Amino acid sequence: MPILTSYFGFLLAASTITPAIFDWFEQVFDLFEINEIQ
Repeated sequence: MPILTSYFGFLLAASTITPAIFDWFEQVFDLFEINEIQ
């Protein structure tokens, strides 16, 4: 039973952290695109 709880906790943490990682990647790619244009 604790294994199941930790698994759901991991899913919850991943679903919370993953969007932040994608936002960070988008900002980095935007910086690269701006540098290529200039």
